Amino acid sequence: MMPQGSTFTTRPQLAGTFGMVASTHWLATGAGMAVDQADGLAVRRSGALIGLAGAIGAFGGVLVNLAFRQSFLTLKNGDGAVLAFIAFYAICCLVTWMIFIRRYEGRLEGV
Repeated sequence: MMPQGSTFTTRPQLAGTFGMVASTHWLATGAGMAVDQADGLAVRRSGALIGLAGAIGAFGGVLVNLAFRQSFLTLKNGDGAVLAFIAFYAICCLVTWMIFIRRYEGRLEGV
């Protein structure tokens, strides 16, 4: 017979508010809660990233109109804005290549 103060139980221990974790040992429940909390953090961060990307996208739409307006005011055509966009896209391609495509020491193989 087990002593009265023992932490062993055959009944599941339920814990959590965002999600539920069930186990028969308090250490397993704690480990499950850590995973559950990490999932909650990922959900919050991904939501924040989507909001930030949407705000940047909306600002980009305004900048296109401002660039064309300024180009038509100064040059009387849209060539200046088009050249500015081409230069911007070339810089974006260069940055993408430098960060994601280029091979460098310490980069994981296949990643």
